[in-house]
Amino acid sequence: DENNAVPAFDHQGQPVLFLPDEEITGYVTVKRELLKNKTTRAFCDKIGIKKPDLRDEIYTRILPEYDRGGDIDTEPHFLKFFRYFKDCPLSKADEFVSLIKDKEFVSYRFQNDEIVYRGKASEIYWPDEDLVEYFVAKPDARFLDLESYHEMISTKDHEQLHDFLRKLGVRRSPDIVIRELVFYEARELGIEIKGKQNQFFDKKIDGADEFFQCIDLHKSVLFWKQL
Repeated sequence: DENNAVPAFDHQGQPVLFLPDEEITGYVTVKRELLKNKTTRAFCDKIGIKKPDLRDEIYTRILPEYDRGGDIDTEPHFLKFFRYFKDCPLSKADEFVSLIKDKEFVSYRFQNDEIVYRGKASEIYWPDEDLVEYFVAKPDARFLDLESYHEMISTKDHEQLHDFLRKLGVRRSPDIVIRELVFYEARELGIEIKGKQNQFFDKKIDGADEFFQCIDLHKSVLFWKQL
């Protein structure tokens, strides 16, 4: 609403300029005097300049908070993310999820720790009974604070909530951890090394080393259930 020339959309095609609204503030808006001109108003409508909605709030106001970092109250953000996911067209759901899945807004706990932390969904495990038992010897495994989300979200929406968390990347089975090997580790594994420019990687199932420190028949069955 100031006398500045600004683009209507950013480089990703997301709106950054909006029509003014009496109830929603804090956005860059078209000067009200300009909208009194019918040609200007028609042009705004034609190129898609509109009043801000929930999607715009998420993109222009909420997501930049995660880029800046710092202390963030993620609970209201999660509720807005889920509300948009629940109400948006199916054709837009995957695009929206890809926009937010790398942000650290999903609540999790460690085993035997009542403190709630926040992180990326892809680094968090579903609190399945078998998974919890599998990771019992790895106390730094992160488990989704599903109970809190069930309390926040209406029971009738729990199925969609689970779908939302799944699409965000919350893991239902142990992750495959990839680690680059240093030269001597590759040699110890008997890997043939030729030339000077070499890269070698080792893949491990997350938690497997700790799990197999004390293996028995029950644990063997439990391990195969995770594969």
